[in-house]
Amino acid sequence: MLEGVVSKTSIESLRDVMLAEVEKFVSSPNAPFNWVKGNIQQGPPPKMPYLFRDVLCNEFAIQVTKSILGAGQHNTMYGGNTAMPSEERQPVHADTGQLWENLEAAHPAYGLVVNFPLVDVSAENGSTEIWPVTHVDTSVTFQGGDIK
Repeated sequence: MLEGVVSKTSIESLRDVMLAEVEKFVSSPNAPFNWVKGNIQQGPPPKMPYLFRDVLCNEFAIQVTKSILGAGQHNTMYGGNTAMPSEERQPVHADTGQLWENLEAAHPAYGLVVNFPLVDVSAENGSTEIWPVTHVDTSVTFQGGDIK
């Protein structure tokens, strides 16, 4: 956890524009829910003035990523999740998996997820659960298109 590495202005600007669009996402007939109604795949606007260097090219996140993955890393996804009140929890799931099937041991890390919360998160409002050591579970793969 790195605190204070994104400016308050960047966080507030993204939070304000994304919260203003939540109703549009929720009321859409094709709402992009993740697993259960209430968890919305809502990315930040990919246009100016919402492309902030301290979010997209955060020097601290790059330093951590480079120390784990080595040189040459790059961002392959820029998205977001909005947790809304829901009667259901998302099931435990992997966002990604092993690159190959039937491995006897997990391969080295090939990617990292970097999150910048736009609101304070807690168990009461839908914080993200992290399950340590699950990255070495060789039963979770990309094959079959299902990374549950």
